[in-house]
Amino acid sequence: MPTPAGARSHRHLGLHPRPPRRATARPGKRLVRTTATILLLSAAHAGAAPAVGKPWVPAGRLDPRVVKEPSGIVKSRQHRGIYWTHGDSGTAATLFAFRESGKVVASVDLAKAPNTDWEDIATDENGNLYVGDIGNNLDIFPARYVYVLAEPKLEREPNADAPSPVTWSKRWKFKYPQSRFNAECLFVLKDRMHIISIGHKGKPTIYRLDPTTETECELTALQTLPVWAAQGADASQELGRLAVCTSGAVWVFEIDEQARLSADKKPLRVTFPRCPAEACCFDGGDVIILTEQGLLYRIPQADIEAGTSYVAPPKKKKTPK
Repeated sequence: MPTPAGARSHRHLGLHPRPPRRATARPGKRLVRTTATILLLSAAHAGAAPAVGKPWVPAGRLDPRVVKEPSGIVKSRQHRGIYWTHGDSGTAATLFAFRESGKVVASVDLAKAPNTDWEDIATDENGNLYVGDIGNNLDIFPARYVYVLAEPKLEREPNADAPSPVTWSKRWKFKYPQSRFNAECLFVLKDRMHIISIGHKGKPTIYRLDPTTETECELTALQTLPVWAAQGADASQELGRLAVCTSGAVWVFEIDEQARLSADKKPLRVTFPRCPAEACCFDGGDVIILTEQGLLYRIPQADIEAGTSYVAPPKKKKTPK
């Protein structure tokens, strides 16, 4: 076919039609796959499991007829395999000792300590428990309290003849430095009490309780946390770590003895299906999560290091009748 006037053919220009290109992955996709492969190989070489989805399955459950709306948890330093918890605001002023399966092995009433809004429980190196009446949902309380008591002995089964209530050895009162706020996190580090504001009106803030008299403390703000709605916390002096749980994740921060976050190490984060996670505590390097329904979940230290994302387990298919 003749070439139209004013036009030059491919052959005349020394060009030839290119053969059809075979479909190949875009550079961006190749880069993503290559990067993912390198990360997986690096994790395997370092001995850490890759961050893959694991089923979010509870290790145990508290009987709601025994413990209503659990709102705090701490690992016992006096009794092997035992944890302590208590109910939320409006429930009895009772402490419950239980195993990871959820079996309650003892219950103890705390005298002269009304459960106005108990939100968390902690322990120190001397075998004391700290009960945080620190909740302030509507910002109506001008002051809040932390009760300190020696960890009770486990001598009674629940629902048995009620033992005499235990008494606290110290009641610390604190007022707010400026505006009132709600708090659901209490931890003790180097025998110094700390609370964390929940953070609905801003980032959660760590406060240290500094004694000013024999019974009163003032709050000293330390720093904010890069999380939303801190609902439970615990510190491990041995590990130099702080765990903070939200409704969908637990964050683990490197801290010093003054509860200051490390500026050199990024926090570790483990995510899980959204749930009313009310409290968390360390058990060695693992972290235990306790929900409002009394479900207990254990997050192994290996999963914390790997930044594992837990997923909801597949639902069981109903068999036709």
